[in-house]
Amino acid sequence: MEISVVLQALVLKAGWLLVAILLDLALGVTVALKQGIFEWKRLADVLSSYGPKIVGWISLEVLDLLPPEYKLLGGLGNALGTGAYVLLFGSAIGSVLGHIQTLGLLPNLTRAGLPPTTKS
Repeated sequence: MEISVVLQALVLKAGWLLVAILLDLALGVTVALKQGIFEWKRLADVLSSYGPKIVGWISLEVLDLLPPEYKLLGGLGNALGTGAYVLLFGSAIGSVLGHIQTLGLLPNLTRAGLPPTTKS
């Protein structure tokens, strides 16, 4: 696959991921301020938790640049990078939805018979 095609797809995915991470950060700060537990040092913790995940995702995306004979040999394709991206993006969106629910903008899902979510 051409480098320009891979880079274009990578930039598009990274843009959407950046939007999700910034939303997570902004809503997390809003929740912390509302609850009166905001601490500046926690901002770096949140951002640093995404760092290794992003590096792993990009590393798997770069595997798509391998020559076709090597991708076939290892059974690799763009599935690994796409799978890692889906997990990373889904995690960020899940966190955003959790913050929105904490702010009271979404109904409490535990009342709908779903198990409560736990924060780590």
